Amino acid sequence: MPLLTNVLFVSTKLFFLANWITIVDHCRAQFRAPEEPIRVVAVECLSRLVWKYLFNFREPDATALEKISKIYPSLFPQGKRFIIPNDTNLEHFWNIIYYISMRNLDYGMKNIIFMLLNSDQLSSSTKDDAIFRDRVIVAIKGTLFF
Repeated sequence: MPLLTNVLFVSTKLFFLANWITIVDHCRAQFRAPEEPIRVVAVECLSRLVWKYLFNFREPDATALEKISKIYPSLFPQGKRFIIPNDTNLEHFWNIIYYISMRNLDYGMKNIIFMLLNSDQLSSSTKDDAIFRDRVIVAIKGTLFF
């Protein structure tokens, strides 16, 4: 995966845009790998690909956000207590949130930050079960970069 990611980084715009989603899908498939080092490398590669896509190749916001909307649900499953993969460094998750929010702050706040904070369930529930530690940490750290 790191080799494929680096090949995409030095490739032309057309080659990158045609192939980056394939590598992202491969990274997401590795989140369930039995070996921890593979999962860590997959999240790191995904973070780098998101950065490259959002900041080096300017596509219209609607197109970019449509592609990004396919990525973050696999990292932050809605209604789950954990993030996937849950044994990796949280810094990569912070970076992904930061990159998405820097591209479109409203989208990042409404679709990712509030979802991670579980804001819809917090208003209807007063239980501590509605607050998930790792998800809250990722949401807060991701917004602190602003």
